[in-house]
Amino acid sequence: MEYIDLDDDPNDSLAPDYVFYHRSGYAGSQHWAWAMWGGDPAADWSVSDGLPAAVTGGINCGLSGIPFWGSDIGGFHALLIPPPTSELLKRWTEFGAFSGLMRDQTGGKIETGTRVQILDEEELTYVVRRYQKLRTQLVPYITNAAWEARALGLPLMRAPLLYFPDDPTVWRSQRRMILLTFSICGPSPKAGRPRPLLMAALWTFKAGRMV
Repeated sequence: MEYIDLDDDPNDSLAPDYVFYHRSGYAGSQHWAWAMWGGDPAADWSVSDGLPAAVTGGINCGLSGIPFWGSDIGGFHALLIPPPTSELLKRWTEFGAFSGLMRDQTGGKIETGTRVQILDEEELTYVVRRYQKLRTQLVPYITNAAWEARALGLPLMRAPLLYFPDDPTVWRSQRRMILLTFSICGPSPKAGRPRPLLMAALWTFKAGRMV
């Protein structure tokens, strides 16, 4: 099938009704395929392949020019590690709500047990519903950010250094991002150490630095 035939008018001002959703690329790939996901992450808290790695990867992908990025919420595989917990799924859902693309991973390869699902626990269901609703409420802002991405090349998940290049603290920050120009957020990087995902709805300046 010719993918271009799926769009009624490829030259209109709106995005086509299809998208190439790829898992690898390079600087400049966004000209051909502007949506990416981070591949098959481990369903754990590891900095090499788990939730913390997904946060870092998404921010770096935006710095490479890819405007829309998302991850497998909850992780994909657990081969030689314990099965993912509900806490991991909660934190990953929070992160997914503030990512360029939000998608669940309810399958994957879990060899050491069973994967916890959204409806398995009342609190888990509440958290997932809360952030899915929040994502829906953010659609007008996400749409505006998409237009900014097209016009300016800015990703939806923006590293703080794009706004505060003279602040040395943000250059050392690996897992905080600015979404849609108004929120600073980042998920809890370790199990058992929860912290609010939304750090600040506004930021202030002190001596030219973000506070």
